[in-house]
Amino acid sequence: MVSKRGKLISIAHIALFVFWASRTSCVALPVDMGIAGPSYWTVLETGTGTISQTQSTSKKKGKKHTVLSTSQVDLMGNVGITQKGQISDSGEQFAGDLYLGDTASAQFSGTYTNNSPVAGMVHMGSGATISPSNSYSFNDVFDTPQPMLDQVQLDAIAASAAAANLPSTSTLSQINLKKHHTLTLAPGIYNLTNFKLTHATLTLSGSGSFVFNISSAFALKYGQVLLAGGATESNVLFNYTGTSDITFSGKNNASVLHGIILALNANVNLTQGLVVGEIISGRNISMGPGAMIQAAVSNVAPPFGDPDPERVPEQTSTIVLSIIALGVLAVFRSFLACNLAARAGRAKV
Repeated sequence: MVSKRGKLISIAHIALFVFWASRTSCVALPVDMGIAGPSYWTVLETGTGTISQTQSTSKKKGKKHTVLSTSQVDLMGNVGITQKGQISDSGEQFAGDLYLGDTASAQFSGTYTNNSPVAGMVHMGSGATISPSNSYSFNDVFDTPQPMLDQVQLDAIAASAAAANLPSTSTLSQINLKKHHTLTLAPGIYNLTNFKLTHATLTLSGSGSFVFNISSAFALKYGQVLLAGGATESNVLFNYTGTSDITFSGKNNASVLHGIILALNANVNLTQGLVVGEIISGRNISMGPGAMIQAAVSNVAPPFGDPDPERVPEQTSTIVLSIIALGVLAVFRSFLACNLAARAGRAKV
């Protein structure tokens, strides 16, 4: 029989295999998001555009008065801004870490909890700046995130190209719902010209993946994209290859989308609305009063210092580790057998 120690070694080997298999093989989307995916980010600026949050204003006796509300402007999750990108925030504090690439900049002018615009850490690249630096409290560290953000940008570009090349599994050429119409779709690949919801609801139902390649127009006006039947935000990708603005409008967050918006060549304007998942843009991302962007899953810190962290260890390394574990187990069993044989010999004597 195998000893308790031998069982533990076997269990450790199996656990090691399962752990790495789960990291490298369990990809629900038919495209690999790499480190640009929603596990790490809620908002990504992959170009030189600006992420902006604005607080609400109301008019009273002909004058504008600022009205602050923790429920009106909200960004919950990690934010990444690559080289020369910007963030401008006059809204509420956002939860998560902020990653500023080389020469990226952040400007703040709002009123924040604990006088801190960023609840988490601010990771600074070479030449990155925060202003005003003396008026607010920051937990900042100069840990050079730009190489990681370069990889993020490459991963986002590769994911968009891969998604665009997927063959359609549907005959739909556009989705244009109006006047309280509803539509339910099963998992699949949808290659569309237009995606418009006006006072309408689209329900994505099923535990598989959904990919929408949209080439021309993308707008929600009192529109909702909801999930059912086991669908999750991380398995829903809206790959917008057009250049016109993506727009969300409708009072009191009436426009809602669950999923990942990947729009490398378009502005994303949330006049009002709620996105649960992730927004990636190479241009401007604007959040007006009442807009909210929330992570679908708790963001973890993206890995630093490795050009391809999703594939570490690589297959060769995994095989080597497996061989070592099996070798240790074999040596231990051999030692155990010899020890038992020796004991049996002494007993006979």
